Amino acid sequence: MAKSKLKVEEDIRFKVFARAFYRCERCGGAPESSGVSIHHRHPRKMGGSRRTDLHQPANLLVLCGSGTTGCHGWVESYRHQAREAGYLIYAIENAEDIPFTDGKGVRWFIDNQGGKRQLATKYDKP
Repeated sequence: MAKSKLKVEEDIRFKVFARAFYRCERCGGAPESSGVSIHHRHPRKMGGSRRTDLHQPANLLVLCGSGTTGCHGWVESYRHQAREAGYLIYAIENAEDIPFTDGKGVRWFIDNQGGKRQLATKYDKP
């Protein structure tokens, strides 16, 4: 019998949505406008994956739309720009080490505890 594919567990899903205040982490859009979905920064590949690190909060973002609409669709359609902005990462990279840039140009680190912290800029005082 084939093993079932791993999915994002409910407690992790809750942490990711809470971190995003239930809004798109790219454009800030509210879910009622076009819905929101969980995006894997390191893609699951076709058919899913059994790698548990793929379903941890640092690898997950809340994006509006689906894989073909909204910001989620943008990530899938403009993969090079999405990679530069941290919405897609390579398999060898640690998701906690790669920040993403929101629609306002603010860069964020996210961690596996569900936390989010702004990347310091050259204009921030030490």
